[in-house]
Parts: sequence; C-alpha cells; structure tokens
Amino acid sequence: MADEKSLTPSFDGKFEYELEIEVPQGLYRDKAKVQDNARSFKIVHRDGQKHKAVLCFQGYQGYPGEMAAFAKRIYMAGFDVWAPRNPGMGTSWDDFYNTSDKDWLNCALFFCKSLSEKYGIENLYLAGHSMGCALCALCAREYPVKKMVFFAPGIGHDVISPVQRRMLKLAAPLVKRKETPWQHDDSYHFEYEAPVECDYALGKEYWSYMTPTCFLAADRLFIESFDVLSSLKTDVLIFIGGKDPLITVKGCENMAAELKKGSSEARVVFLEKCTHGIPYDIDLPSMDKAFTLSEEFLKK
Repeated sequence: MADEKSLTPSFDGKFEYELEIEVPQGLYRDKAKVQDNARSFKIVHRDGQKHKAVLCFQGYQGYPGEMAAFAKRIYMAGFDVWAPRNPGMGTSWDDFYNTSDKDWLNCALFFCKSLSEKYGIENLYLAGHSMGCALCALCAREYPVKKMVFFAPGIGHDVISPVQRRMLKLAAPLVKRKETPWQHDDSYHFEYEAPVECDYALGKEYWSYMTPTCFLAADRLFIESFDVLSSLKTDVLIFIGGKDPLITVKGCENMAAELKKGSSEARVVFLEKCTHGIPYDIDLPSMDKAFTLSEEFLKK
C-alpha cells in the first residue's frame, strides 16, 4: 500500500509492471502467483528525452516494492528506474527453496546486460538493498558501471559469523526450514502500489521461516561480492543504519577500503536512527537524507 507519508508528494510518474524485455526461458521457474508488491516494475520518462537509468536490486527474501520509495524519488530527479524481481521471491516458500544464488545472480546479470545495451553502460547506474548490493557488485564486475548506491549492504565474509556458517551447513541437509517469529509492522514506510495484505502474504511464506540452504546461498554472494570490490572501478555511496542488527560500520568501512584499492571512490554514510530497512525505514528524516544524498551522488 502506498504510504500516506510520501517523500515524493509531487510524484507524477507511473509504475509499469510490464518491463517489455524478453526474458530467457528458465530465468524464472516460479509456480505460485507473484504478490502485487513483488511485481517487477519500471518508472520511465515518456518525454522523448534521453535519460540515464538506475537498476535496483532487492534484498534477500525481499521484493521490488521495497525499493519503490527510492525509485519514485530518483525518477523525480530525472532518472528512469527499473526494479526486476529475484527468482523465487515474492511468490511462495516452495519457489524460494528451489532457487539459489546462481538464479539470483543470473537474473541480475541479465537485466544489467539488457539495460546497458538499451541505455549505454555510461548511462546506467546500480542501487541495491542488503543482498541486492552484492548483486550490484557482481554485476559491476561484468558491466563496469560508473556509480552504485548501497543501502545496508550484505557484502563481506562476516555478514554471518564462522560459527553461524558451520551451524547452517550442518543444518541444511536435515532442516528445510525453521519457524521464526514475524509480525507486520506498519511503522515502516513503503510506497508500492498494493494492499497491505500482500505484506501479510509474504510474511507467511518467507519471513516466518529461516531456510538454511537459501541463507547459505545468500552467504556465497556476500563473500564473492566482497572479494571483487578491489577490482572494481566504480564509485559507491554506502549507507549504514545505527539500528541495523546485521550490517556493521566496520564492515562498511572495510568495503570502502577494498573499493579504494581499485581506484574507486567510496563514501560511508552513518544514519544513526535507521534500521536495516533504509529504503523503507521507520525514520522518515533519515530516509530523506539517504535519498537526497543519493540524488546528489548520482547526478554529479
């Protein structure tokens, strides 16, 4: 459901849910219905002018709608915005369980390639949330975009601890999923075009469980993406929240140090009141700051 406290009250764009890009057979193997807030979307200008584009990647167990508020803001700054859905996400737990890091990365690479051909690599930027930042980094290895924005980046060897990793590897052959407590929290600010019931539906399928094999798949992306940072020549703006239980300031500073080895510019911005969900956070002033800095970074 679009949030009543929008950061873009004058938004005059249109969410389009047909990306008009022919997707290769097998890229999506999902069997369940895609929830409305999880539909891939684009917001593009129809004024006949040439615009740069920002390709957005969602987080682990997430959905494109988590990037809707950011997408609206960046569109209003003059960019076309694209947000494809990750395979296995936004539909059902069964679909999710039958996908892996290879599926998520292949999908990201496909859309990065398609949009680099459509706009030109010099006119394409990337933005990601959590695991979506790992997808950004791995795409940049193949398609050297000039700029990326990371919100609470799931990148690094220490996103999960060595002990947690060993426990997950032991559990994965024995436990398909483990129930975890989840409840809807309407204090977060989403701006997708869908009823709130979609959030409950996804919560029931995804956020009520921990799935060891899938989390290990995400961990492989966390690690691989960190290892490529020093080879990139891409400027990166990194946001970290003070209330984030997963990503640390030290981890983000390590990312910046690795990026600078490759002659990239990297800046870490600490948002004291933000949670892990920076693109849809509880604290609107912090969201506004993150989006304003993102605009300035992408436009300069």
